[in-house]
Formats: sequence, structure tokens, C-alpha cells
Amino acid sequence: MSVAFPLQCPATGEGRFIRQQGSPGRYGHVSLLVEPAEGGEPWALLWEVQPFQIPDHFEEAVRRGIASLFVEDAPLGRWPLEGFSVRVIGGSFHDTDSNELSFVMAAGYAFLDALKNGGWQGET
Repeated sequence: MSVAFPLQCPATGEGRFIRQQGSPGRYGHVSLLVEPAEGGEPWALLWEVQPFQIPDHFEEAVRRGIASLFVEDAPLGRWPLEGFSVRVIGGSFHDTDSNELSFVMAAGYAFLDALKNGGWQGET
């Protein structure tokens, strides 16, 4: 059973996943804005970055990074939330070191950061 989104106002978050252990390394950086949403959608991802910030082919990895932590039927869905939107508003990538896993992790970190910045204490 999902619960309502715990924040009443928008909050920004930023997540980076950087590991340089050999070549290639791992690099993903995501900035986002999380806000309560109205309507029937459980949650929505709005892709507002340019390809020079984060290439479009990483959009699905960002979606998975958020969903894996906060959607009820996801493997790690510890806090099943609904009623919010996530606007990806910035970030960066590296031609060699960026991959899907890096953006999955960076998106999860960014979402947690936004919830923390919005005053969420980890309980729903």
C-alpha cells in the first residue's frame, strides 16, 4: 500500500556517484526538484535537461534509480510513496566514465537529498 508524498512544498536535491578505480571509472551527477503533484499519477519524471548536461539515453536509468527506492513494487521499495513529480533540472556526465549504473545511483542519492532538504525524517 502506497502512502501520500510527505512533503508539502518543492525541494531540490543533488546526487553524485563517482568512483575512479581503474578505467573506465564511474561518473553520474543529477540535480532535481521534487514536488507534490495533483492528479491520478503515482509519480512522474519530467526530463528538463539538455543533452550536453545529461544525454537522453540516461533518462531511463534516472527513472530506475528513483523507482528502485520509492515505488512499492520495486526491489528496494522501502518507502512506497505516491503523489509527486520529479523534475530533472541539471547534472553532468563524462564521455568515458558515465554509464547507466552511475546514473541509477546518482538519481537515488539526489532524490534522498531532496527529501532531506524538504524536511523528511525518513518516516512515512
